[in-house]
Amino acid sequence: MRSLINSISIITSSEGFVFVDFSWRNIHFFMNDEWVEYLASTNMKVILLADVKMAALANYYKQNEKSVTEVLYLSEGLGATLINFRKVFIGLPLFRRSGRALTKKERQVLYLTLKHKGVADISTEMSLDVKSVYNIRQRIESKIGMKIRRFA
Repeated sequence: MRSLINSISIITSSEGFVFVDFSWRNIHFFMNDEWVEYLASTNMKVILLADVKMAALANYYKQNEKSVTEVLYLSEGLGATLINFRKVFIGLPLFRRSGRALTKKERQVLYLTLKHKGVADISTEMSLDVKSVYNIRQRIESKIGMKIRRFA
């Protein structure tokens, strides 16, 4: 578990924060919930540093995991990111509209697709019809802004 955690570029501070490099290049480290369970056990505030492709998945975790207290979107630019860092450190809320989040089913289909599962396998595993799996994958691709089939 330590090697997993060390390999996803965690930056900690003495103020009780854990900053996680939640970027697409690290997607395979986030394909199960061990990472979030481990970080939750530290009793520190987990801040996800998300790139554009991972924003919807980061929003999913912010909505569904109490330990994920904030998402900083690196696409907002350096100036805005630095301002948001300061706000997080002093405990001010970040006022912004909530971005699109993946649903639980979408997250599961994304992870299964990235584990090289085909539509038929996903359909069977999740007890969905094939058409539903295709529709879910299309919604995922819309939310992350890229095709996921090429990674399967």
